[in-house]
Amino acid sequence: MAAAAAASPPGKPRRRLCIAMVCDFFYPQLGGVEMHIWSLGQELLRLGHKVVVITHAYDDRRGVRYMTNGLKVFYVPFAAFWRQVTFPTLFLFLPLFRDICAREGVDVVHAHSIPSNLAGQAALYASTMGLRLVYTDHSLYGFGDLTSVHVNGLLKWALAGADRAIAVSEACAENLCVRSQLPAALVHVIPNAVDTSRFQPDAAKVSPTHVGEGAARVPSVNIVILSRLTERKGIDLLVKVLPELCRRHPNVYIIIGGDGPKRFILEETRENHELHDRVEILGQVDSPDVPRVLARGQIFLNCSLTESFCIAILEAAACGLLPVSTDVGGIPEVLPDDMAILAPPEPEALLDAIGAAIERLPTVDAAEFHERVRRMYSWEKVAAMTEEVYAAAMPAPRRDLADRFLTYLYRVSPGSAFGIVLCFAAALLHLLWRLLEWLHPAEAIDPAPDYAAAFRARPGAGAAARAPILRT
Repeated sequence: MAAAAAASPPGKPRRRLCIAMVCDFFYPQLGGVEMHIWSLGQELLRLGHKVVVITHAYDDRRGVRYMTNGLKVFYVPFAAFWRQVTFPTLFLFLPLFRDICAREGVDVVHAHSIPSNLAGQAALYASTMGLRLVYTDHSLYGFGDLTSVHVNGLLKWALAGADRAIAVSEACAENLCVRSQLPAALVHVIPNAVDTSRFQPDAAKVSPTHVGEGAARVPSVNIVILSRLTERKGIDLLVKVLPELCRRHPNVYIIIGGDGPKRFILEETRENHELHDRVEILGQVDSPDVPRVLARGQIFLNCSLTESFCIAILEAAACGLLPVSTDVGGIPEVLPDDMAILAPPEPEALLDAIGAAIERLPTVDAAEFHERVRRMYSWEKVAAMTEEVYAAAMPAPRRDLADRFLTYLYRVSPGSAFGIVLCFAAALLHLLWRLLEWLHPAEAIDPAPDYAAAFRARPGAGAAARAPILRT
């Protein structure tokens, strides 16, 4: 895989770009992809670029909104129909997307996380309109189940015209290359990051700090679990671990934050094994409350069955917790061996790893953990590396329709009639784009004012560059 280059050397002129980040997942949702787009957008604004975000409407959030530091968000009028993903329209989004790109002067379309249908369609439109296309992959997918087959097929089609791609770990990059059939030289590895100003150690741990009663009352070891309560996050594995963990370690207190379809089996396990005084289930934890919950623990437990990166263990380490995690996907790349304990996704192996973590706790220096995470991961570094990917994409030769036809026929769907169907769809998109250009040329569309540039010109704007989300 290609490693992202370092930031431009001093004195080298840097072209100011307009970047359109497109994804179904954005604020007011506050998941990993959403926060990645938000944080990266803020840092790119700080570097002097123009950034707009295109996502679908959320309840009453429609039209154009401005957020912190002048980040402009287009909540386009398409409704989500499944897990906040819009229904694929292929052609209907093109007129609006073209108008946004023309008004904002978009140079680079940066799509995030297919199976987002908005991201997939924007990738197709960018290729049709001759815009530079960069894609960031945030997840690992398999090859055997129906969902993976569908997503991988969409990914190959959408990225047929990609200039560059970004993966959040080496494991993610290998998975992306196989799924999309992109050349490895076009795929850059840029890890996620964490805002260490939010995630800091707290010497005053929140109660409870003891378990047991009377003379048997002893200081507790608090184990924190923050996760979506789904099968993919290993909740079935967790329910096998909990009873034996409480039996082996009477001083352990477990705090579980998150919600999802597997919550009922956690509550059932707590009920069946009478663990109400040992296991606390918080339910959904809002993003601003995550550092406060992490501050209650000494150990962070992650039971995921698949992860491309796992930013949660990074946040935990920044708060001074010792992470214990399943050894899957890109997790081994996140932290050095002395900052985390990994184990195979099996109950006995996880129990042994937690036991080893409890023994290691006296040697853990929370302040040192925080400082090491701060040095290793920051959004400033991520933005600088992403800027270099944009710079590498800009001089790439533009791919005409005939070249894309060959890609569909010989790379995306070789030896299959489906390649002809993809060519036909691409030809229709091209004709629709040409028709729109004839009816209302892009040159005739008035450019939008750049309020973000005006904001940066204000005194003290630099200090606000890393401000929390401004809800508008």
